[in-house]
Amino acid sequence: MLKAALVRHLLSFWSLKEYDSVLAEINEMQSLGLRFNRMELLLADVYFKKNDYEKAMKYAKLDKTENSSQAEGHYLLGLLYKMTGEKEKAKIEFEEAFTVAKQNPNSSLTFSINIFFESNLKQQSE
Repeated sequence: MLKAALVRHLLSFWSLKEYDSVLAEINEMQSLGLRFNRMELLLADVYFKKNDYEKAMKYAKLDKTENSSQAEGHYLLGLLYKMTGEKEKAKIEFEEAFTVAKQNPNSSLTFSINIFFESNLKQQSE
């Protein structure tokens, strides 16, 4: 119950683009020993939006390791590689995102990381 409330709270901050508050909420959750599904992807997205590409890359790679069958992480990692000039790695990640999305038509990828989190927020409130 506490975990679900904290996740809803931090996703509210995320939807309001209050990224420092999101990070504070995640730090609080971690101090309580709590985590949630795709936490690394949310962290990667937050750091991406804060233009901290090094940390975004770190968390996107962690998400890829834990969720390689999900297209969103590959897509974000592709964006990060593209922005940091690693075009060949970006191409590989974009191709993987396409392949995963094609193999899994129920994938959340709609070419926007925001759609993924908005749909997750709706699912958690139901």
